[in-house]
Order: sequence, then C-alpha cells, then structure tokens
Amino acid sequence: SPTWLRLNPARTQFEPIPERVALVQRMFELAAKGMGPQAIAKVFNTERVPSWSSRKSGIRAWRGTMIAKVLFGRAVLG
Repeated sequence: SPTWLRLNPARTQFEPIPERVALVQRMFELAAKGMGPQAIAKVFNTERVPSWSSRKSGIRAWRGTMIAKVLFGRAVLG
C-alpha cells in the first residue's frame, strides 16, 4: 500500500494518514513550482521532515528517488 495510507482497525479498507497526505500534497506543490525530486528532498532534509523510510534500512534522510516514486507513481491516482 502507499506509505500515506494505513488499514483501518477493522482491516476492511485503507484510510489516509493526514500528515503524510499533506506531505504528498506539498511534494506536488513544489514540483509544480519547478522543483525536481532531488531539490524537494533537499528541502525536506533541511527542514528535518522525518522520512518514510523503513527502519530496517537505517536511512533517515529523504532521497530524490523516494520523492520521484511518489510524484511519478500511479498510486497517487487513487
């Protein structure tokens, strides 16, 4: 499932995670202003926005590839 959704307690449907949905919206706003995935990642890292990386990976910073996956993926289409 997309990282901005979670299963509801009944495990019957997905529900949005509001703070992550807001971040996805911000990604698109920054992209619409001409920023690329790397630049958006730099903004998020400068602002110390927590990344959605798996704890197993040990990666805590945003990367352009993570942003690109959201911006160019079909999951945001719904």
